[in-house]
Amino acid sequence: MQTDLALDRKAMRAPGRNPSRWTKRTTVLVLTLIGLVVAARLAAYQLHLASLPPDPIFGAGTERVLDSPLSHWLPVPDAVLGASAYAAEAVLVVLGRNDRFRTAPLLVFAYAAVALGMGVTAVVLVLYQAIGLRSGCTLCLGSALLSLLLAPPAFFEARATLRERARRLGRRDSVSRRNATVR
Repeated sequence: MQTDLALDRKAMRAPGRNPSRWTKRTTVLVLTLIGLVVAARLAAYQLHLASLPPDPIFGAGTERVLDSPLSHWLPVPDAVLGASAYAAEAVLVVLGRNDRFRTAPLLVFAYAAVALGMGVTAVVLVLYQAIGLRSGCTLCLGSALLSLLLAPPAFFEARATLRERARRLGRRDSVSRRNATVR
């Protein structure tokens, strides 16, 4: 008979069973770093540190998007916030062991909050470009696409963490019930 620990280790090695495994997190990290570079380039323009990025698809639409009222609504340009969020996500992806969905739930939930927040923000900004500005920005849409691609892995890892928490609580509950019936 296998112990729970042996079954847990076996499940962590099974393909598709461990949402915290490094093969998945490496892919997420690469996409996050690409997003960071894109957002940093957009931020450099918004902070007047670089010229307008070239846009082969939307042309002058990029300037309308990057200089829109929404992009400067907060004290910090929106691309700076995007770059900061990508940097935070990269750090959160790297932290923790291969079994962090079991051992570091707060880390996983922080990662999921950042990634899912970026996904929601991406949808809002794309709708604003399409409906509010009737214009587009290729790099902005690329950043939004990256944010949307990065949300599902965070969601699945957070879901696995919730299931692990529920499983552990169920195990504790069954142990306490067993102990109560023995007395």
